[in-house]
Amino acid sequence: MNSMQVISSIAKLAKKAKKILFFTGAGISTPSGIPDFRSTNGIWQKFDPNEYATITAFKKNPEKVWKFFLEVFSIIKSAEPNEAHYAISNIQKVLGEEKVFVATQNIDALHQNAGTKNVFEIHGTTRKLHCLWCQYEELVNEDKHLNEKPFPQCPKCNNPLKPEVILFGEYLPQEVYSTAIDISKECDLLIAVGTSLEVFPASYIFFDNREATRVLFNYTTTSNMNNIQYFVQGNVQYTLPELEKELRKIE
Repeated sequence: MNSMQVISSIAKLAKKAKKILFFTGAGISTPSGIPDFRSTNGIWQKFDPNEYATITAFKKNPEKVWKFFLEVFSIIKSAEPNEAHYAISNIQKVLGEEKVFVATQNIDALHQNAGTKNVFEIHGTTRKLHCLWCQYEELVNEDKHLNEKPFPQCPKCNNPLKPEVILFGEYLPQEVYSTAIDISKECDLLIAVGTSLEVFPASYIFFDNREATRVLFNYTTTSNMNNIQYFVQGNVQYTLPELEKELRKIE
C-alpha cells in the first residue's frame, strides 16, 4: 500500500474505534521551530544534560540550572502550533472529546494552544512553577519570573522555584502517568506521532496495551517497528492533516 492507502485504512480504524490515544514526541513540534533536544542543533549541544538537567544539579546550583531553563523558555516562547497539532485537535472535534486523548512527551503546551482537550503532559510543563520544599505552585508569569535574579523564589519559603518540567532523576508525574496508562488500556487504536518510541517509562503508555492497533507517523522507522501495525513515513505536519481529511470523508 502507498501512504495514502495506509492513511485511508487508519482513518477507517479511527472512525470505528471506541477510544484513541495519540502519543506525541519532539517530532510533532520541530515544524513549529522547537528542535529535538537530541538533534544536532538541539539544546543538548549547548547544555550538557548531566550538568544542567538533573534534579541533583538543580538542588546543588539552581542559578546555573536556571540558565538552561531560560534557554528552554526562549525557544518555546515564539513557537506556534503547526498543522499536525491542529489536525489532532480537529480529529478530536470530529470524533468527540470523550473518544480522543493525547499523551505527550513535550513540555511546550502546543497541543493545548491548538485547542486540544484531554492532554496528559508526561514530562511536565513549562506553564507552571513549583517549590520542591513546600509544594507551592503558580502559573508562569514571564515578565515576572523570567526576569527575577538569580532565579524565581518561592513566596512562602524563599527556596528556588522550578518549572514543572521533569528533570533527569525525577519521577514522572504519577497521577498524570497512571491516568494515561489506564486510558491507553481502554483504547483500541494508539497513534504515535513524531517519536522514536525509545524513551521509557513514557513509551509504556504506547506499548502496554497489547490488544490495540498501533500506528506510527514519523520521519524514520524505530527499533520497535515489529510492534507497529501501520507506519506512515514523512513530515507529520503534512501527513496528519491527510488523516483528518480521510476521516471527514467517512459517513
